[in-house]
Amino acid sequence: MSDAVFLHETEAAVVLFDLVGFTKLATGLAPLDLGLALARYYSHAEACIESNGGRLVKFAGDAVLGAWLANETSNPRGKAVAAVAAAVKQRAAFLARCRADGMPELDHTVAVAFGSVLAGQIGTDRHKSFDVLGEPVNAAFKLAALAQARDVDHLIAVPVPDQKLVEVEGVELGGKMLRLYRLETP
Repeated sequence: MSDAVFLHETEAAVVLFDLVGFTKLATGLAPLDLGLALARYYSHAEACIESNGGRLVKFAGDAVLGAWLANETSNPRGKAVAAVAAAVKQRAAFLARCRADGMPELDHTVAVAFGSVLAGQIGTDRHKSFDVLGEPVNAAFKLAALAQARDVDHLIAVPVPDQKLVEVEGVELGGKMLRLYRLETP
C-alpha cells in the first residue's frame, strides 16, 4: 500500500442526520441497547443516503454524514435533497417501526449544505479514513441543530430548481446570511 495521501478539493453537497434528544437517550439506555438503537438509526440514514447516490462518510455518535462529490456524481445538490425527501417521506413509518419493536423513538433532523470541501483519506499515518472537511460540513451540523431548535425535521441550504422547496427564515453562519428552504408539503 502506498504512503500517498489522496486529497482533493471539490464542490459537494453534504447531508447530516442528527438524533433529537440523544443525551437523554444515551443516559437512559444500557450500552448494548444504545448500540442496537443506533444501528437501526444508522441503517435508516444509510439507506436514504445511498439510495440517492450518496456516499456515507461517517457515523459520529448520533450524527450520520453523507456526501455527494461533484467530481464523482452529476447533480449532487439534487441528489442530496432527494435523500432528505426520502428521509422526510419515511420518517413516520420509521418512527412507528421503532415504537412497534419496543425501541426508543429515534426522531431525527436532516440538514443539507453545499460548497467547497477537502475530500479524501484524512487522518494520521496509522489511521486514515475517507472524510470531507469544510464549510458545508460545519454548516450542516449547525443547520441540524437549528432544525431542532425550530422544531422542524429538516432544513436545506441548497436551492435546487427541480425540487419543490419553500423558503423559510434564513440564518447567519460565519458572518454570511444563508437562505434556507424546506421541502414543500402537499
